[in-house]
Amino acid sequence: MAGSEVAKDCLRLIHSSKAAIFAYSKYKSSTDEHADSAVWLIKQLAHPVSFRWIEAFLNDANVIGWGLGVWDQLQIPYDEKAEALIQMALTNSKGQLTHQ
Repeated sequence: MAGSEVAKDCLRLIHSSKAAIFAYSKYKSSTDEHADSAVWLIKQLAHPVSFRWIEAFLNDANVIGWGLGVWDQLQIPYDEKAEALIQMALTNSKGQLTHQ
């Protein structure tokens, strides 16, 4: 197991806001696979602090799927804000997601 994998596994177990904020800073400073990996970790942490980043994830075509996963892990109730987030994801996915 690579060092980065061990670090991610340790952070997943901590579930702290600091770990989530650290992962978000990695997302903001990375592209492609590293950004994808950072949002995956944020999803695994499922810390409430990550709710404020969901719109950024849904506006980033590289991580829309993981952004929806963050939202799902947080178990946010379905309301008007949820509908707006769904519409944002559908629009930004350029047809890769479908509304069912």
